[in-house]
Amino acid sequence: MSYLAKSLKFEESFPYFDLKGAVCLVEGNGNDHPSFPGNTYTPCLIQCDQGFTLHVKWHTHGKMLPFLSGKWKIDVLTEEWGKGETCLPAPYAHQHVEWDCDGHYHAKIKVPANIMGPGLYKFAICITMCSTCSKEIPAPVAGFVELPAVKMFKA
Repeated sequence: MSYLAKSLKFEESFPYFDLKGAVCLVEGNGNDHPSFPGNTYTPCLIQCDQGFTLHVKWHTHGKMLPFLSGKWKIDVLTEEWGKGETCLPAPYAHQHVEWDCDGHYHAKIKVPANIMGPGLYKFAICITMCSTCSKEIPAPVAGFVELPAVKMFKA
């Protein structure tokens, strides 16, 4: 099984508020890899007809937590080496996670088989805290991670 995981880097402007998290890309649409979350990496080779799952886990804590609310917006940005920016279909490229008072979050983005063609891809996952209104006004809390290269191939 191919997988890779990397810690998220966060920027937050609130005192007494902190975030930690990681993203793991796992071949197939199954469960977490046993080492997740962590900074693990194996060469990630995925057959196009298998699909993959992006697990995004993060935790917020601190004295300011009870005073914050909103929702989290997750954007998955993709780039195919040699061709430039590519996009996953909207249901996979943008997701929302509602605010949770306990501060523990886990978003699973399951990308089905044959959505991506053969090629070498880079993924960047961005998390932004936003207002609950339809305008999704960003709050001064955001995080991102850029994953190592993923080779998609047809067998």
